[in-house]
Amino acid sequence: MNNKENLINLRIKMQENNIDTYILTGFDPHLSEYKTAHYNTVKFISGFTGSNGTVVITKDTANLWTDGRYFIQANNELDNDTFTLQKIGHKNTPTYINFACDNTPNNGTIALDGKTISTKDFNTISKLLSLKSLTLNTELDLISPLWTSRPTITNNIVFEHTLNFSGVSTTDKIKSIREKLKEKNCDLTAINVLEDIAWIFNLRGSDSSECPIFNSYAIVSLTDVVLFIDESKIINVKNYLSKLNITIKPYNYIYEYLKNLNDVNIFLKPSILNYSIFKNCKNLNIVNSDTNISEDLKASKNEVEIENIKKSTIRDCVALVKSIKYIKENIQNQISEFDVTGILTKYRSLQPNYLAPSFETICAYNSNGAMLHYSAKKNDCSIIKPSGFLLIDSGGQYLDGTTDITRTISLGNLTEEMKKDFTLVLKSVIAVSTATFIENVQGAKIDMLARIPMWNAGMDYKCGTGHGLGYVLNVHEGPSGIGSTLSPIRLNMLLTNEPGVYKEGQYGIRTENTMLVSKSFESFGDTFCKFDTVTFFPIDLDAIDKHLLTESELTWINDYHKKTFDTLSPYLNDDEVAWLKNETKAI
Repeated sequence: MNNKENLINLRIKMQENNIDTYILTGFDPHLSEYKTAHYNTVKFISGFTGSNGTVVITKDTANLWTDGRYFIQANNELDNDTFTLQKIGHKNTPTYINFACDNTPNNGTIALDGKTISTKDFNTISKLLSLKSLTLNTELDLISPLWTSRPTITNNIVFEHTLNFSGVSTTDKIKSIREKLKEKNCDLTAINVLEDIAWIFNLRGSDSSECPIFNSYAIVSLTDVVLFIDESKIINVKNYLSKLNITIKPYNYIYEYLKNLNDVNIFLKPSILNYSIFKNCKNLNIVNSDTNISEDLKASKNEVEIENIKKSTIRDCVALVKSIKYIKENIQNQISEFDVTGILTKYRSLQPNYLAPSFETICAYNSNGAMLHYSAKKNDCSIIKPSGFLLIDSGGQYLDGTTDITRTISLGNLTEEMKKDFTLVLKSVIAVSTATFIENVQGAKIDMLARIPMWNAGMDYKCGTGHGLGYVLNVHEGPSGIGSTLSPIRLNMLLTNEPGVYKEGQYGIRTENTMLVSKSFESFGDTFCKFDTVTFFPIDLDAIDKHLLTESELTWINDYHKKTFDTLSPYLNDDEVAWLKNETKAI
């Protein structure tokens, strides 16, 4: 069946169940960014393949909400006769919650799967229901009966992420969580974020193709630790978990487990907890918070993690040198965007400790680069030609780190406008890279530094400037980032720096490095920080208009390229060293 037929059949099911409005949030029960194919319900109904999409279906309308990264992609993937694109962030765009409530008739019923909506969003819906005497059904899964070929839930085996990679033992991590619980006068916390669970238990898996996590839940209390997971997944780590006195329960038993607890204080963050878990905590004293203990703890990397990420990033950049050199030297041989993914994977897989890509490679030639999260398909992509821009955003998962790097490659015949835009992006990168800031500054304030060069030229980009980077975990990690987030930036966090220019129908430009938040100096009792760049790879000199750079910016790019050559050249053969030397020459 195609998406139109799926939508027709869904409306039939809605009518049979007396449902006026049906919501598909696009999430799995862990509210994951990178979910398995089993939970691609938004794609099943709409055809949209982006990582952030919410669908609201009524009797007469079908709407999809997504953010600025996916506007162009959504326009291309949606059937515009069937679906209306709702652009998140535009002033006239309602939230999906307001839309659902406003477009459901009085005394009508809205339905969704409570395991796929955050408690925060559920609470928002609940406040609006009484205004129109609406009913909300959170127990109804209308997709499974329709999706007869639905992929099964992955159930792969997990492995221990040993101390030489993790740096801090599970015992010490649990101790830190318990100390935070005591500070908050709480007895336990429930955890459904898969990255947090992997970090706490020093385990990794492969239930997602982009992130080495595994399907599970966890509860950490002042006295016990319970891991809810299918036992077949832990056959190789049973002894490890037993020595840690971890109690193992079946994956879905967490709902019953919480229902049977009484009169204890539980610490929860509504925005990252699915509503079905929250609903089963009704006999508990719930302490709601805007912070998540394990998320906050894992965001600041320990010394072993920091040293490892530097090493894995060097190896990743070595693989990228080999890849980009090959692409530039073979551009006449009908290389496609899809082929580039294979080239990158080939050279990364030759590096020690390599596991997998850290996300689906974005390889976008010319106009495709204007789609921030463009995905080239084998039989639906562009052939790369010796002119214009090639944007490559890619990364790797290694046992000792997660990488994320973007470079926009000049293939020849660039216009002055293209060089100007490329240099504006570079100026924004430098502005953030050279910033000095007080510890705990909000990421939104750093974001301003990147946008000033753009704004001065009458331009902007509809996404954040950077995100937190996980360690052998999600390439996008909260709570901090460089964008709209108000979360504080602290020492030893890893953040990306990736401003860009995106001109629909023409090209996209993005330059991305990973940075470590380091101490710069103390002043009047305050700690001031700086960003130490840990990504070293050439920024294409052929695309730079040096007349648009100040003396200090020219110095930065020359110093950066010298450090790049000095860092990578020991790992390259003579031919590759010669290529790198030319790519990093002083300007």
